[in-house]
Amino acid sequence: MNASKSIYTLSELEPLFLAMQDWLTPGEYAIAMRDFQSSAESMWHLFGYGDTPPTHVDRNLVLVLPVGPMHENRPAYEAMVKAMKEIDPRLQPPVPEN
Repeated sequence: MNASKSIYTLSELEPLFLAMQDWLTPGEYAIAMRDFQSSAESMWHLFGYGDTPPTHVDRNLVLVLPVGPMHENRPAYEAMVKAMKEIDPRLQPPVPEN
C-alpha cells in the first residue's frame, strides 16, 4: 500500500477541523488550534514562504493533532481519526494503548 501524502492543503483538512470543533471542548479546541497555527506558521517559514499565511501543512503536523484527545477525550479522538481516514485512508494516526 502507498504511504499517505506528505503535504495537505488546509482546505483538504477542513473535515478534520470540523470534527475537532464539534468534539473538543472549547478550551481543548482553542489550545489545539493555537498550537497548530504556531506549528503551521513555523513549518511554512521553513518551506521558505516567509510571512504569507500557510496554505499547506506537513503530514506529521496533521498526525500530531489527535495525540492529546487520544488520552483525554476519547470521543473527540475517534471523531478526528474518522475524519482523517475520510481525508486520506492511508493516514496512520497514533493508536491508543488499552
